[in-house]
Amino acid sequence: MTYCGGVANSPDPDDPELGLRVIEDAKAKERVVDERLDPYSGRYFPREGRRQRLVDVLRNETMIEDIVRERTWRTVIERCGNGFVEDADKRWSVAFNKWRTEN
Repeated sequence: MTYCGGVANSPDPDDPELGLRVIEDAKAKERVVDERLDPYSGRYFPREGRRQRLVDVLRNETMIEDIVRERTWRTVIERCGNGFVEDADKRWSVAFNKWRTEN
């Protein structure tokens, strides 16, 4: 995830749709819209670039991964008993970081 995060946060000079997005943005700025005639004609949804799509996918994957790890950690605590972990280690991330520094 760290590598992908670095790629997602760097500029994408090889984006094939960059020129098309620039043209669409320029056309959208030039449009004259009378929202009294058509209230929906003022809508403009710019296309997302590859980099933004990658950022969105990574954000979703990170959230899902956190949910799965949290649920797994709660299951371990439930099955092994509360004596298995200290009160500060109720979250998986705290317990993992503690284990990482000790090992």
